[in-house]
Amino acid sequence: MVTIRARSATVGAALGASPGGPGPPPPPAPLFPQARRRPADRKAAQRTRAAFDSHRDQCPQPARSHRRRNPTKYERRCDREPPGALPRERTGRTALPRPGNRPDGMLVCVGQSSRPPTARTPVTSGSAPQRRRAAEQSVGVCMGATGTEDPPGLDLQRLGEYLQAQRPGMVAGALSGEVIAGGRSNLTYTVTDGHGRWVVRRPPLGHVLPTAHDMGREHRVISALADTAVPVPQTVLLCEDTEVIGASFYVMEYVEGVPYRGAAELDALGAARTAGIADAMVDTLVDLHAVDPQSVGLADFGRPGGFLERQVRRWSKQLEASRSRELPGIDTLRDRLGAAIPASPEPTVVHGDYRLDNLLVDADDRITAVLDWEMSTLGDPLTDLALIITYSSAALAESGSVSDAHTAEGYPDADEIVTRYARLSGRDVSALDWYVGLAFFKLAVILEGIHYRYSRGQTVGENFDAIGEAVPRLVDGGLRYLSGE
Repeated sequence: MVTIRARSATVGAALGASPGGPGPPPPPAPLFPQARRRPADRKAAQRTRAAFDSHRDQCPQPARSHRRRNPTKYERRCDREPPGALPRERTGRTALPRPGNRPDGMLVCVGQSSRPPTARTPVTSGSAPQRRRAAEQSVGVCMGATGTEDPPGLDLQRLGEYLQAQRPGMVAGALSGEVIAGGRSNLTYTVTDGHGRWVVRRPPLGHVLPTAHDMGREHRVISALADTAVPVPQTVLLCEDTEVIGASFYVMEYVEGVPYRGAAELDALGAARTAGIADAMVDTLVDLHAVDPQSVGLADFGRPGGFLERQVRRWSKQLEASRSRELPGIDTLRDRLGAAIPASPEPTVVHGDYRLDNLLVDADDRITAVLDWEMSTLGDPLTDLALIITYSSAALAESGSVSDAHTAEGYPDADEIVTRYARLSGRDVSALDWYVGLAFFKLAVILEGIHYRYSRGQTVGENFDAIGEAVPRLVDGGLRYLSGE
């Protein structure tokens, strides 16, 4: 890498550097040049200009690919950047200085290296703005400037800057990230700095339904359950400022484990292990419903009174917000649910989308984390049990849009799951058919919302084309359950 040092004498003196000897690094130059320069500044600019001319002569890239900028900003670079070079700053935002535009007077042709500089000693003297800017540079990286393309919906540089500001020392290098496959609603990413790894959750792109995708609720319930028998990831922080990455988001620890989604994955384990994992799924649900909401600070997390009535109304409103085509029978299903609402048992914390592929399972077949809490609330616990039955129904077996894990050898049937839950929880499950009908309706509305976004090109990932085909099957399944078939 061709590097040419041009250090300002006035900056070095201001920081207490001895002549000819090492000293603390100078602070970045101001974002805007002064209207009038002092004589020393003009001399520094002349030296910088001369250094740039020398760099241009030595650089292997064509001379016409270079251009000169205001010397007081110490921004010397080649305009032509080959693949892998660091990305330019985006307009309309304030970014940390890039490794190619070093504020310490080092001129770097960023087209020749995308490796971030090494760490430097933070400045402890100078004005407050100088110390703050120098501290931002002391980690030696421009957070997120990895030279790789950002995952859809996640600006890695802005995320890195925010994490460094909110949790100093948490991030040790430039961030890279990718979308976790399998999600159909909120977007989930793995993010790493090469040392640590985290998970970021944000709402989907484009069409977002009212009251849906609330990152604050999801972050709150996971944090509250940290010291209970329910396994959840440790949360890091919540950001509700949509200016950071374009939406609210939260960060949590990365947990090792497998979200078993397909029957083939379970068949590879054998029938005995599959049965054990399914039993652990039911047992963990019982543990969740045994949590006292008040004892974990969730007494105001929902309004249990009239919960089932509000569920019917809520998903009816969500249906109208995503209605883009004719769906025979879905209005009949909604009306029949509203006309026969059962009495609810004692309210509990409800997950809202409890199923096997929302759980992480380790190599010893233990559940290490329950994920995707975006629909959690206080309400009727039988709605969670009904969802497990719905996801195991024949109505979805051939759709390819949800997990087919329930078809694996050893996976218990619906009656076995209900019996185990009733025995461990002590709850009356005699009205479960109505709850399963509600679960079919709810899932149909959710998938219709995803189909709505997919039809408008607002989804991220693959295998969304079959989502819409599953909705009529769900409507039919819900009607059959309400009829006792």
